[in-house]
Amino acid sequence: MVLTDNIKRFRKVNGLSQEYVSYKLSMAQPSYSRLEKNESACIEKLEAIAKALNTSPETLLNYHVLNKQRLEKWSAQNQFCEPLNEDALLGQQMHLRELIREVYVLILLIHIRYFFN
Repeated sequence: MVLTDNIKRFRKVNGLSQEYVSYKLSMAQPSYSRLEKNESACIEKLEAIAKALNTSPETLLNYHVLNKQRLEKWSAQNQFCEPLNEDALLGQQMHLRELIREVYVLILLIHIRYFFN
């Protein structure tokens, strides 16, 4: 199940939804959801999935190794911090994206208020 986990983590870390990837693959979202859980189907469609995620098949095949190396390097550089695991890092990235969206909405509301005053 390494490939399916790699694909799912890569998609989430890059802020992509199943709907977006399924659109890029010209399939329904429920079909993509099943595909993302099926190792042999992912192997068959690896080239297309990689293209939809704007990466290489090699990156998807080795993402767990690449991500582990990145986390180890970050932890070594930031020894005063607690070591991050991949799930904690993913959660922080998703939280940060939500905060950025909220800031964009506030900026938009300020512009609208300024425009109409």
